Amino acid sequence: MRGSWKEQDTDWKSSLILTIPGQVPVGASITTAYYEHGDQQQLEIFWVDNHGRVTLAWRGLSGNWNPPFPLTLDNFAVPGVPLAVVNYPLNNQLELFTTSSTGILNLLWKAQNGWWSPCPFPLETSSLTPAGSIQLVGTGRLGQLTGTQDPENKPLLNNTLAWGVPGADLGANTVHSDRKLYIFFGDVVRGDRIEGPRQDADLVAWTDATKLGGHEFAGFNFILPHDNTPAQGQNNWRYCIKCQALYFNGHDDTGICAGGGSHEFNPDSYNFELPYEPAAIKGQDNWRFCIKCQGLYFDGYDDKGVCPGGGKHQFHPQSYNFVLPHDETTVQGQSDWRFCSRCHSIFYNGYDDKGVCSAGGSAFRLNPVMGGAYFDPFTVSGAIGMPLTNETPTGAFSYKESVYVFIYINKRDDEHPGGAYIVSKTSPNQPGPFTEEFYFPTSNFWQNAPCVVGNDNHPGLPSSEGDGLIMFGHGYDSNLNADAIHLAWMPLLENSGPQYNGIKYYTADAANLWSDQPTKAAALFGPRPGYTSVSAAWLKEPKQWIPLYSKANEKEAPMGTIVARFGPTPWNLSDEIELFNPCREQAFGKYMHWPWMDSIRQADPPGLNVLENKPGWAYGAFLLERFTRWNLIKGELDLYYLLSLSSPYQVQVMHSRLRLS
Repeated sequence: MRGSWKEQDTDWKSSLILTIPGQVPVGASITTAYYEHGDQQQLEIFWVDNHGRVTLAWRGLSGNWNPPFPLTLDNFAVPGVPLAVVNYPLNNQLELFTTSSTGILNLLWKAQNGWWSPCPFPLETSSLTPAGSIQLVGTGRLGQLTGTQDPENKPLLNNTLAWGVPGADLGANTVHSDRKLYIFFGDVVRGDRIEGPRQDADLVAWTDATKLGGHEFAGFNFILPHDNTPAQGQNNWRYCIKCQALYFNGHDDTGICAGGGSHEFNPDSYNFELPYEPAAIKGQDNWRFCIKCQGLYFDGYDDKGVCPGGGKHQFHPQSYNFVLPHDETTVQGQSDWRFCSRCHSIFYNGYDDKGVCSAGGSAFRLNPVMGGAYFDPFTVSGAIGMPLTNETPTGAFSYKESVYVFIYINKRDDEHPGGAYIVSKTSPNQPGPFTEEFYFPTSNFWQNAPCVVGNDNHPGLPSSEGDGLIMFGHGYDSNLNADAIHLAWMPLLENSGPQYNGIKYYTADAANLWSDQPTKAAALFGPRPGYTSVSAAWLKEPKQWIPLYSKANEKEAPMGTIVARFGPTPWNLSDEIELFNPCREQAFGKYMHWPWMDSIRQADPPGLNVLENKPGWAYGAFLLERFTRWNLIKGELDLYYLLSLSSPYQVQVMHSRLRLS
């Protein structure tokens, strides 16, 4: 794109180069706007570039032109499509209109010369339905795993400040032989702490939970009268065998269950009779019948919880106000009924299984590896020592009696150049250093997602005997001159673990599928814009490989997505399936920071000035394979994974449900 100009009716000046060749389609529609805010005066130019991105170039009237900046993701619109821009005086907004690649009219805007809106807003509905054999049913955030405050003020899954951890990110993980799930977090900020592990030390924590999605108890231990009780009240209240909450069974419609469908009870179970005001017994009042789900919930808070029927619980003004006896009451009945701090219903807490919570339920309780008053930082014996800022665990696997962790470090000495290393430990739940195994000197595998396999179960690997390690690696690809994801295989020996000398790289050459030369590694898919974590798993029940990675970019595409691919082999994978789209999930302004939209940045731990005036972006998508569930009847896959959002500088627990044909 070139520009020409003239001043005060003088001759036109020679053309000015505004973009590099290939950024603007030939014949593209270009529109401009003159914009004022206070003493700021800007000239702005807009077009849809060759990648389908709405793009902006601008200059202050006395300054130079700034480089083009994309306002949307790739393929949002048809390259060169027309745009219209108008300055709207209310709130001094600049509004841009264009059509998406699906033919839907969309709006982008900024107010008072602040940040542009993170997500184009559709002004009409789409009649298009997703096609293909894999469909996303939905994605939700279960909760925040670390930190001190949830961005939506939901119950925090773990208050990690007690360990000296005001904020963390990432979360490579693996299940060890001791049946514990170990998570290796990266770059723990110190915040206000001046003692203990230094800034950006790494955290190791574990959980022995085997299931996600259960209720989270809090408060009183309620004793509910039932059957032939002398306590007067309303009967026909039943325990639901699917969600484990209490619901009213006196109507033909038995409500909406968080476990799917309607509530159900066992005919041999108790028939509860709940006292209500004016009651002759003492207890906690403000328990109400929800007219949407027909369950019992606590109405004493401004927050009305999460109803499986959608939105918040709701009661009829003329319905009963139930009074529930608890703890030291003389009323006879069944104990272990508890208030769920997430959905605000009452559920039975007497089983190890905590049912199904409509708010997503508790993720898990973390147990940090402690070293005195604070967490014991991830450390490697010898020259590597403690990983520094941006030196983090990138992948982990367990084999026989050891946990192995891939880490990335910068150069320590001549014997320890920068790159990926494998380190190990037999008891990762105990403090103390890991042991260096070997250096992995390949720039195309500086982020690694390892998966242990039995070689005979996966035809096409370099060996059909013993065990092996499949590695999805992200790094530089010389053929693409950009980053991409590659594939490698490493033999595992029962007595000595991973064998560096046996590594083979996938070449995509049918005549010679595997090579011992890392330069022969073919890009499975790419190019990718810069850094991403990668995680992967072999899902045994649906018989599918799945890698996860991010398409977001901190500088150019903070609204980028988390995607997955599926396939019967690790080299034969589907197109990208969007698991997390911050625009679709309406995450910005709710639990993901965007300048001017929220105050999330102010709640970030101190010491993160690098995030000042920057939006959040999604990275560090690490599968939690232990919690993956496959429903053969419905053909549905429940995926749970960790996700970092930059701001809040914390780790989130996410859930996506997919339908596989």
